[in-house]
Amino acid sequence: MKLTKIYGVNGDDYHNHRVVTFLFGTENVLFSKRLNYLLVVSKESPKSDTIDFEKDAYIEHLGDVDLKAIIDDSATNFILRCNPVKRNIKTRKLQPVFGEDNIKAWFDKRIIGSGFSLTGTILISESKSISMKNSETLTHHDVNIIGSLTVHDYDLFENAIFKGIGQAKFLGYGLINVFDSL
Repeated sequence: MKLTKIYGVNGDDYHNHRVVTFLFGTENVLFSKRLNYLLVVSKESPKSDTIDFEKDAYIEHLGDVDLKAIIDDSATNFILRCNPVKRNIKTRKLQPVFGEDNIKAWFDKRIIGSGFSLTGTILISESKSISMKNSETLTHHDVNIIGSLTVHDYDLFENAIFKGIGQAKFLGYGLINVFDSL
């Protein structure tokens, strides 16, 4: 598992997707928007150290990360930016999941078999994210889940990190971020 931070990218979620896709392609990569950088988890290193259309961007390679070296058997803090949705049985369309209890239930279902369990209380905040793709407006239900977890199976947990949780992973949703201290 390789970690990379990309600084100096100031765009909406779709713009960030374009940057990550330019550097890493679309396979085996997830990213999360942090305060002043994009955190990227990938199986491969970036294809380039520069981004043609992002002149102020610079890349910090954190290299290979061994989860066992950064996470011990005690509780580890995490943050997950996700887009919780459920399928409407009548219309077959995906609809956002609203409300703390409903989001918690949605999250609990998705972490079954992921090699970790939640410890303690989690904090959930909801907002709306709007991005532009060409002339099309993309709107997503933006949820941050903050809490602590305990890893029971590192292989399953690493797989859960690469797989992500929920929809819209290409826009920076779904990464279980336990890497902010690096």
